[in-house]
Amino acid sequence: MSRRAGLGAALVSSLALAAVGCPRLPPPPPRPAVFVVSVERAAATGDGEVLRARLDVHNRGAFRLVLAAIDWEVVDPRGDRAISRGRAATHRVFAPDQRAVVDIDLAIPTPVAEQLRRAAAAAGGRIRLRGTAHLEDPAGGEGAAAPFDDPAPLR
Repeated sequence: MSRRAGLGAALVSSLALAAVGCPRLPPPPPRPAVFVVSVERAAATGDGEVLRARLDVHNRGAFRLVLAAIDWEVVDPRGDRAISRGRAATHRVFAPDQRAVVDIDLAIPTPVAEQLRRAAAAAGGRIRLRGTAHLEDPAGGEGAAAPFDDPAPLR
């Protein structure tokens, strides 16, 4: 047997063993990420005002996930104290490695809206938005939570 034929046979048997005999690793767990793009005033109501936050959501994983809810807090930019908080229910399906911009409305009561305006003015027109986006696996597998904590200009 020639040397080339021996190497070829060894290569074929190695590939066959790799394809059949090696266990497959499970896909990596989902690693979604969320970033605050902007926060702007959307409307004034009798009870306060509504801010619209634009979030960049990226499903960095091998599974299809559904964005089920976003827990949010508007934080005083000069400290770490939450000024207002809430939960935005949503339903958006993300394919593996899909990225999309999601808008959520933040209802801010009147006394808190005044406090937020003062805090933003003292911080150069910026506020801080933090929270967690909850993504679920529609097939019943492991979901994922994506925390975010970003400053943004209040427009």
